[in-house]
Amino acid sequence: MKRTVLVGILFTLFLIILTGYLYQIQTGRIIYAKNNNDNNFSLGEIYFHDIDNNTFPVALNKEFEIIYANPSKIKNKKETAKKVSSILKLDEKKVYKEFLNDKSLYFLLSERPSQEELKKIKKLKLAGIFTKKELFRYYPYENLASQTIGFVGFTKKKNHPVGLYGLEKFYSHELKSKDIFTTIDINLQTEIEQILEDNIKKFKAKGGTIIIQNPQTGEILALANKPDFNPNEYFKENISLFSNPAVEARYEPGSVMKSFTMAIGLQLKKFNQNTTFVDKGKITLNGRTITNWDKKAYGLIKVVEVLKHSINTGAVHLEEMIGDKDFSSFQKKFFPKTGIDLPGEIQSDFSSFQEKREIDYACASFGQGVAVTPIQLINGFSSLINGGNLMRPYLNREMKPKIIKKVLSPRVSKIIREMLVETVRGAKVAVIKGFRIGGKTGTALVPDLKKKTYSDKVIDSFTGFIGEPAKIAVLIKLDEPEGSPLSGRTVVPAFKKLAQFIISYYHLLPDEKNK
Repeated sequence: MKRTVLVGILFTLFLIILTGYLYQIQTGRIIYAKNNNDNNFSLGEIYFHDIDNNTFPVALNKEFEIIYANPSKIKNKKETAKKVSSILKLDEKKVYKEFLNDKSLYFLLSERPSQEELKKIKKLKLAGIFTKKELFRYYPYENLASQTIGFVGFTKKKNHPVGLYGLEKFYSHELKSKDIFTTIDINLQTEIEQILEDNIKKFKAKGGTIIIQNPQTGEILALANKPDFNPNEYFKENISLFSNPAVEARYEPGSVMKSFTMAIGLQLKKFNQNTTFVDKGKITLNGRTITNWDKKAYGLIKVVEVLKHSINTGAVHLEEMIGDKDFSSFQKKFFPKTGIDLPGEIQSDFSSFQEKREIDYACASFGQGVAVTPIQLINGFSSLINGGNLMRPYLNREMKPKIIKKVLSPRVSKIIREMLVETVRGAKVAVIKGFRIGGKTGTALVPDLKKKTYSDKVIDSFTGFIGEPAKIAVLIKLDEPEGSPLSGRTVVPAFKKLAQFIISYYHLLPDEKNK
């Protein structure tokens, strides 16, 4: 008896699954089945803002005319499948297979057809093929911050629209009942998108990222990645574009890490600004020789010169004064998972320390052999300049500033700020008269994972700040610019352009100490 009941239950479950919703991803379009009365789609909107606190909906609900089929009413299934597939660019065999299911009352053919496609379908007046208006998610600014916003779509496992990436996914539950107001300033976002796009085109780069953060609070004011996508037509896009590399991809940042090496030594009192050492221009460890980017030997110098001239061997000397154990444990403190309200954040990678080789600690002192995400890098940099507080970065304006941990004393943070200002003044490229601008460049070789060595390609980075106290922190990252130019030629001029826009936009007054 129990066995009969069990078989009955299993058979019933099988029938439920068999007659349930059908999904297929075909030629980039999502095809799914649902009941005619299943049209309860409605989500809260997502907003950006401007300096005057005006709000701008960047994700909202909008009616679209869709094309669907009722297979039970299609007379000539083969011919209908052929005509419909030709117009909508669908797989004819798969469409025909769905049409054969006479128990299906609703089968979506196209959720965002063009006006031309609608016109052609209506003109044919095919039995069982209909159009109607339904609510869908709409993104009025198209590609703007697309990987941060994400999108709502359909999957094989879900028979209703769900947030699949970005804020749409992270706040999918909250959006069922309310709007989300973000920290993103739409004008800053628009500006960084244009600067990034221009820089990529100019240097024929593979891609890039720009992040603007309030270093005092952790708020993310703008975040852009390229290449990106149009969430209104996600079904036409390559799935590789959907993830957010600012939180879901690591890279070796290069010489921007020298700022952190300097901060660690100062915090642990392993040296001070006046400490001197002799730089011979090259150091050989574990059979590998480290040289300076300019091939120079600087002789007797103070530690402050390490940042100013971006001396690789100087950073190695700093690490040696700190000691491997203290250096590795302290460096990790700057780059934990940040807890940003975006899905898919990954951890930093300091696995090179596990082998405990001198060369690995040396390379890490100037940002090679260790990897962090862009959001971890800008957040760690903010802790260097904001008084020593590692903040939690966030995008939802309802959240409050939160200190993850105290990493530096205010005294050391102030020293680092002064060093970074002097570094910018020495290089001159990013100087803006009357304003305190500080920062550090980085040009890092890209690992060749197949050959287990480094390629001749580079990633250029610049972490910079504006004001005293620091009001704005910026990371600009450019992936594999053609010809492997140094960051001083690529991302630093881009930073200066952005800094000029920020100063004008926020009506920042000149710093009296730097007139």
